[in-house]
Amino acid sequence: RFHVDTYYAWPGGTYSYWCGEFNPAFTGGDGYGNGWDERLELPPIDVTTPPATYPVLTYRYRHDTEPYYDYTYVQAESLGTYVSLNRGYDGTSGGWQDIGVYGFLLVGYDQPLRIRFRFVSDAAYSDEDAVYDSDGGAFHVDDIKVFDYFTGHVYFFDDAEDGIGQCTPAVPGAAGDYWHITPRPCSAFSPPNVWWCGDDADTSLVPPNLQD
Repeated sequence: RFHVDTYYAWPGGTYSYWCGEFNPAFTGGDGYGNGWDERLELPPIDVTTPPATYPVLTYRYRHDTEPYYDYTYVQAESLGTYVSLNRGYDGTSGGWQDIGVYGFLLVGYDQPLRIRFRFVSDAAYSDEDAVYDSDGGAFHVDDIKVFDYFTGHVYFFDDAEDGIGQCTPAVPGAAGDYWHITPRPCSAFSPPNVWWCGDDADTSLVPPNLQD
């Protein structure tokens, strides 16, 4: 549900990315629903030509979601897994905010850089069930930029002012990747087999971002 829209767009332009929808079933007719897991993916970004010494991600944003339960995460890929750069945006931003030129440092992440915004809502309290009436929720973002703080060289910039944008909406991958039957007597209530959501190669691993 991430898409380019004029609704509540950054006042300095015409278009912004919005994770939300117009829906007559929603309280107020707009906002977000329960059980969403929405992603906005930047294209792969090469910061090696010229080599960046201090690559930084900046953007403008606004949000309004149920506090402590519905979050938008800013994530970058590290060793093939997306990790969160922020604690998650929840509640209201009180209008548009600018993360500023310091932004998030992108040293040490996979190359090329893979970055995304991910919004996740829980099973209740949203515009869908009319218990939380957001103001244009869930999340808006604009003027997304990756640049070298020291040289000013811009590797990526997207203000969506063409009405299309360079970023791509995405949905979760297919579930069930980790669920399987395994002969683990110590785990099985009725040995020898048990359904298990885990990784046989590393039984101490808790796979990240499980949607299984």
